[in-house]
Amino acid sequence: MEHSKKCQAIYIRILTSFRSFVKDEDGQALIEFLFLFLIMVSLSFLMVKNVGVNIGNRWVALLKVITNPTDSVIE
Repeated sequence: MEHSKKCQAIYIRILTSFRSFVKDEDGQALIEFLFLFLIMVSLSFLMVKNVGVNIGNRWVALLKVITNPTDSVIE
């Protein structure tokens, strides 16, 4: 029984802290900052992913041009 009372007390303390954090305007600013940060990270990830594919395709095309045999004679 003692263990469940401790867990309940911890739960109530966490819930009370969370409620006061949400009511406080600093909490709102933090949440807004986290949303903006999440949007920026998502956009950055998508841009890097797309740019990386394009750069990879250009390197493959360049390597194909470099490694293709030519008709010229190298002396």
